[in-house]
Amino acid sequence: MDNDALTLSEAARYLGFHPKTLQRLDRKGELKAHRTLTNRRIYFLANLKNFQNKRQSQAEKRLSDKITTIIRRHRGGMAQ
Repeated sequence: MDNDALTLSEAARYLGFHPKTLQRLDRKGELKAHRTLTNRRIYFLANLKNFQNKRQSQAEKRLSDKITTIIRRHRGGMAQ
């Protein structure tokens, strides 16, 4: 099931992105597409799931860092 190949438009729909965004991510190396014999991009479901998990983890880390900064600033302001 995770080895299912999706077209560019199917992969974009799955991730909730515009197809041009996936093309840009491919060019940047952030989400590599495989190519068909006719040079069309295809994406494997397992790679899309890994990409989603990585993005989710990065978002959670950024949120955690922001919360930590807010708490430190708040505590610092109270100590003055």
